Amino acid sequence: MQQDLIQRLLASTGVSAIAGTRINWNRNKQGAANPRIRLRLVSEPRDYHLKGPTGLLYARVQVDCFADSYTQATALRKAVIDELEIQSFGSIHLITVLDSGDGPDETPPSPVHHVYVDLQVIHKGA
Repeated sequence: MQQDLIQRLLASTGVSAIAGTRINWNRNKQGAANPRIRLRLVSEPRDYHLKGPTGLLYARVQVDCFADSYTQATALRKAVIDELEIQSFGSIHLITVLDSGDGPDETPPSPVHHVYVDLQVIHKGA
């Protein structure tokens, strides 16, 4: 799932026009160039029916968008949503938006604007 999401965002003209290739999983180097995206797994409960696991996982993935301006950060978040919402590809069956908002800005002397979107990613477990 992680590689499918990253590859999809890297291939997106809308996302790459803003963030380029600065898309990482669970990593955010201090002082990294902006704008950039960090994805991280918040939770990943399994799906069950009466006979046991279905093989599907319901991942909650937080996509953090960092930029030097609030306008650019929100434009990047919109590009991510436009690319991923209600999509199916690779191991991913469906992506929906659960929540979005403003995250805490990074500490001065170089403040960075931070917004996020939480996605539910239904995917086939490995």
